[in-house]
Amino acid sequence: MASGSLLVVDDEESVAVTMGAILEMDGYDVAISTSGADAMKRLRESEFDLVLTDLRLDDTDGLTIITEVCRLQPETVSIVLTGYASLESAIKALREGAYDYLIKPCDVDELRAVVARGIERRQLGMQLKTRLAELETANETIRELNMDLQRRIDEATQELQQLYRSAQAHVKQLEELDRLKSRFLSMASHELKTPLTSISGLAQVLLRRMRRRSTKVGQMTWSGKANSWRTSIDWSC
Repeated sequence: MASGSLLVVDDEESVAVTMGAILEMDGYDVAISTSGADAMKRLRESEFDLVLTDLRLDDTDGLTIITEVCRLQPETVSIVLTGYASLESAIKALREGAYDYLIKPCDVDELRAVVARGIERRQLGMQLKTRLAELETANETIRELNMDLQRRIDEATQELQQLYRSAQAHVKQLEELDRLKSRFLSMASHELKTPLTSISGLAQVLLRRMRRRSTKVGQMTWSGKANSWRTSIDWSC
């Protein structure tokens, strides 16, 4: 069963009522206007999925109705119906925004088919509009997420730069401490080597002196023993 709200505009009431009844049997919600003024009023008061209007009306023309539909309800589909067919009028109606063009008296099946295609066009247009709105919302969400991500990246980059500068300062401090340590060890080694050299030299001098003294003592001991032996020999003689 079809669905949708329709506005049928025709200054011939019998034609408008007949078309309305046919379309209502297909399941559409149909409103009927027999003048351009009434059609304009209904367009300002209610929203329709499709407007089917005669090209020539007593108080206005169908092109004015189509222009008003495009201004007030851009997503609404317009179909022109007229008994005064011409290539020029058809082209003009299509340029004004009409979806299709029917010639009176039109076949009932053709009327139903054109209206069904118009309603489908309307539904597809509304679905596309909804999808575009959802896409725009998603794009806005993505933009916000990207901005937040960029902000976090900038903050993290600044923090890393600060850490890098701090690390460089620590490295310089460590290098300075290493230089001072090397200088201290060099000075300490020199200071330690100097007294050790003196002590080593003094020990060698003392050792030589002790050796000389030991040699003299030994010589004196041997000399005393020799004299003692000579004295003993002399006494025994």
